[in-house]
Formats: sequence, structure tokens, C-alpha cells
Amino acid sequence: MSEYNSDVLIDLLKLLSSKNYINHAITPHSHAIVNARPDNLMAKDSIGALGWSREFASSTLGDELFNLLQKAKVLEASEHGWKSKIRVSTYNNLQFLHSSFPTNHPDSVFFGPDTYRFVSAIESHLKEHCSSDMNTAKIKRAVDICSGSGIAAIIMGRALPDCKVIGVDINDRALELSRINALAAKADNVEFLKSDLLKNVEGQFD
Repeated sequence: MSEYNSDVLIDLLKLLSSKNYINHAITPHSHAIVNARPDNLMAKDSIGALGWSREFASSTLGDELFNLLQKAKVLEASEHGWKSKIRVSTYNNLQFLHSSFPTNHPDSVFFGPDTYRFVSAIESHLKEHCSSDMNTAKIKRAVDICSGSGIAAIIMGRALPDCKVIGVDINDRALELSRINALAAKADNVEFLKSDLLKNVEGQFD
């Protein structure tokens, strides 16, 4: 059974993009330091609520955004109001769902500085080695192992529209969020499968 309402979460990501929402995830240690400051107990806007995982009042986000979060069933009551069970971070104007802070649940879906470095390395590789139509045509099938939020697979899929990209993970929560992220990013050539490394995936990859 699905943990999330995928259609509503896609609408949520679209709404955030339309409002120019931008959040760049930092390390958990730095995140904890910033959130511990007295002035940061409560979120003052959508970035504070969905990027920094701070408590917030329903009026902080406005009716449209708050209602979407309620419909998506990602809100929980907190001491001072509400808290979101998901976070949203940004990469190149795309929004990605992942786990709220702190990421201490066994099935947490992490997104942070290593994520940005990994995806940047992929983009640099594609730019250097796949800039011509001849080289791009050679890449017909690619895989992202331990795909987490799905960002690497999604970025590859968008860069290589004629390539079949598969993201694999053993974390059901990660797979569900990554599928939503792919739909929101319109990465139609990307598929996510449950697999311990490549045990459940057949065929070869380029």
C-alpha cells in the first residue's frame, strides 16, 4: 500500500516551483546548528517548513499549500503547530522530495551535499563524453544503484531522452518518493525497481 498520495505531491512540487521555491540541503550537523538558534524554532515561510523541517502554523504557508500537505497526508501535529514528514530540496530548478530532518529513521531518504556532488559529477561526465550525437546514441541503458531520492537517475534520464534509465534501491520509501520525483520532473524514460544492487535486474548497461 502506498504511503503517499503521489498525485497530490506532484501538485505540491508544481506549486512550489511556480512560487520560485529554492532550498539547498546542507549537512545534518550544520542543519542542526542552524535550527537550534532561538529565532528558528518556528518556520516563517515554506522554505523553513519544507526545507528546514521546522514547526509552523497553518497560516504560515497559506491555504493552498497547507491544504495540499494535508491531502498528501504528510503533516503531523507538533507542540507548536504542525510539522512536515517530508522535505523538498532543489537542483537546477527541479524539486525533489526526501525525508524530513532529522534523518534518523532506518528508511530515511537522504539528500545533501554528497547528492549535489554526485549529480554534478554525472553532468560533467555526460558533458565531456556524451556531447556529440554519436556518443549519446551509444548510451541506451543506464542504472543508478542505491538511487535514494532518484535524482541521479532523473538527471541522467532528462539528459539522455533516448536512454532507458533504471534506479534500484531496497528502501520502499525511497522508491516511492523517487517515482513521484520522476513524474514531477517529467522523466518518462526513468524506472525505479526494488533490487539489492543488480540482483533483480536483468540485462547489461552502457
